[in-house]
Amino acid sequence: MSDRQLLESMARMTLGRETLRRVQERNTLSEDEAIELGVKAVHEARRERRAAG
Repeated sequence: MSDRQLLESMARMTLGRETLRRVQERNTLSEDEAIELGVKAVHEARRERRAAG
């Protein structure tokens, strides 16, 4: 990996962590609500994949 690629990768990771931190600060869902939302998203994605396939 070149120096440039390494720096770009590190920048993406840093930006990703910062974004995640900001989202978590604004998060008003309880853990159970977040899990329920995640399960619904997975089910919907699977339905869409079956419909497209």
